[in-house]
Amino acid sequence: ITLSTSSDLITGSGDVRLLAGINITLGGYISTTGSVSATAVTGWIRDGDMDAGMDIYSFGLRLWSAIGVGQLGASVNPVETTSSVLSARVGTEGLNILETDQLLIGDTRVVVDRVNSDASNTDVIDDTQSDLTSTNSGSIVVRTLNGDLTFLDGSAPVDDISVHANGSGRILLEAIGPGTSITFHADIISDTGEISMLADLNVTSTGTADILSGASGTIDVEARNGSITYSVNSDQRTGFGDIRFNAEINITLGGVTETLGDVSGTAVTGWI
Repeated sequence: ITLSTSSDLITGSGDVRLLAGINITLGGYISTTGSVSATAVTGWIRDGDMDAGMDIYSFGLRLWSAIGVGQLGASVNPVETTSSVLSARVGTEGLNILETDQLLIGDTRVVVDRVNSDASNTDVIDDTQSDLTSTNSGSIVVRTLNGDLTFLDGSAPVDDISVHANGSGRILLEAIGPGTSITFHADIISDTGEISMLADLNVTSTGTADILSGASGTIDVEARNGSITYSVNSDQRTGFGDIRFNAEINITLGGVTETLGDVSGTAVTGWI
């Protein structure tokens, strides 16, 4: 599916579904108060321009790509979204999402009416998908320009994981805008890659939500103008990579912080 840069897909509250055997090139913008699903069975999903214009307006956004969504590395080009709930499955090229406002990582599902040759219709369903996951060491980058980032353990499956980067895939989760925070209610995991969680205000965990990597993977958590607060059952563990916590105000330690490397905790104006 290849949409020109001035080609829009617009509906009111109905869902929008794109499915391609190979690639999807996004064009102008997709807009609905319902949900959007984009699936590239053997290829990628990319933005067709580099102008930072909005690509998808929706309530829910369900992304599935064998290779990747957006572009990282030398040709970095995110998919720009204004969505409320996101889930994604990607491969070796990873995930690059730039969201305008607040974003929840949770369950997404899309149902469209396939119009038949007799003008009747039949439901076509892209069933419930949860979390952000990669295969083949794909990295995961999700940033919000002006809103909080919240991570849930979705229902497909229920596994206490919200983000999982396979192999050496790296993770960047960032709330950029003034007064915006990150809250995670389920695990953030890279098998052996680096993890960065950066918020303008606070970074907070609940329940048993852990930050986990292995081998030389490092963990970097920063609350630029606020506090880092871990629940009493929230661990931060890696193999022998360093771990860094940096907060403008306070750091509340939770379960166990563990590595064979070194740990740094800095509370600029407050306590640990």
